[in-house]
Amino acid sequence: MHQGLVWRWLDTGRHFLVWLFVDIPLGIYHLWQQTALSFEGQLAVVVTTKNITRPLFQDYTREGRLIGFLMRLFRIVLGLVVQALLVVTFFLLLVVWMALPFYLVWQILHNILGIILY
Repeated sequence: MHQGLVWRWLDTGRHFLVWLFVDIPLGIYHLWQQTALSFEGQLAVVVTTKNITRPLFQDYTREGRLIGFLMRLFRIVLGLVVQALLVVTFFLLLVVWMALPFYLVWQILHNILGIILY
């Protein structure tokens, strides 16, 4: 009877660790993918890069080509900055999520040992 409880407790701990270190990081990764695709749909960096030499609004004058090039260049730079911020943000979120359990265990042990020793 007691062995079943111990195995059930160990199995629950294993499920918790899988949730903590596998399921949630995969969820963070999938959220990053969805967010990146959403921003790509809004900013269209790839499409804008392909069309950088085409005139904007079919204005084939010299000024139209220059303005189109500069507008598309600005949009590409803005899109790359937004995507870089997304990568950094989600990477930091993942690092914090993975480090938080170790930090909490360390703090608990530090406080318990501090109470016992003093």
